[in-house]
Amino acid sequence: MKKTIYLWTSDEGWKPFDYESQSTKDLLISKSIKIGEGTEIGDEIKIGDGAKIGNRAKIGDRAEIGEGAEIGDIAEIGYRAEIGNRAEIGKEAKIGDEAKINDGAKIGCKAEIGDRTEIGDITKIGDETKISYEAKIGNRAEIGNRAKIGCKTEIGDEIKISDETEIGYGTKIGNRAKIGNRAKIGCITKIGDGAKIDGGTEIGDETEIGDETKIDYGTKIGTGAKIGDGAKISYIAKIGTGAKIGNGAKIGDGAKIGDRTEIGDGAKIGTGAKIGYKVKIGYRAKIGDRTKIGYITKIGDGTEIGDRAEIGEEAKIGEGAKIDDGAKIVKSL
Repeated sequence: MKKTIYLWTSDEGWKPFDYESQSTKDLLISKSIKIGEGTEIGDEIKIGDGAKIGNRAKIGDRAEIGEGAEIGDIAEIGYRAEIGNRAEIGKEAKIGDEAKINDGAKIGCKAEIGDRTEIGDITKIGDETKISYEAKIGNRAEIGNRAKIGCKTEIGDEIKISDETEIGYGTKIGNRAKIGNRAKIGCITKIGDGAKIDGGTEIGDETEIGDETKIDYGTKIGTGAKIGDGAKISYIAKIGTGAKIGNGAKIGDGAKIGDRTEIGDGAKIGTGAKIGYKVKIGYRAKIGDRTKIGYITKIGDGTEIGDRAEIGEEAKIGEGAKIDDGAKIVKSL
């Protein structure tokens, strides 16, 4: 069957040519366009000057290959996919139907880009990474090797996602965020601009992480939790389902925050502290290291509770109270 390709001409713009004709083959050479042995070229594709397509590749119908773009051996480019100028598609990579790979982007070997997904300018996608359908990855982003990105995700400009990280469907990640190796981010989650999430972290579905928040290695954050702007969650902490951590709050190493507990803005929770479920801790309160707070307790604004203290269940501690190290409170103050 006769196939038509479109080549750019200075006088007529994109102009159709018979792909099989000798004159077209001569024109390809003059334009420094190289098409490897055994490659399958679809109908009505557009190929920019200087493009290079490797051996045994497959280019779908009506695809567009930009000026100076490089397509690796055995790569597959889907129907109506767009490969930008100077973009690079690695060996055995697969680009879905109507996907768009923008100028200067680099797609690693054996990577898979889903249908209608868009990869931003000068973005790098690692080897064997899989990005599902209708995702959008911003400009100058970097996604490591063997990562998995769910469908309909939105990932901002200049973000860095490390190797083997998993991002659930519908999640939105802001500009300049950084996510470490083997982190797991749930579905329909929001991560703010400039947030930093270390490797090995697990974040549940429908969670919100604020701008410039830092979450250290090995932390687990439950479904539906909300972490405010500029908060810091330290190593191996656990934040319960539906918990709320205020802006600028600090949670110490190994601390455990119960389900539906609320920590106020600027509050500090010490290393190894254990806070029960449905507790409310006020603005700028301080809870010492290894202190235990019982469930449904209320701690007022500005309260200071020392190290290794114990506060009983359903107790109420008023604003500005100070409780010494090792104290045990079984009723309200």
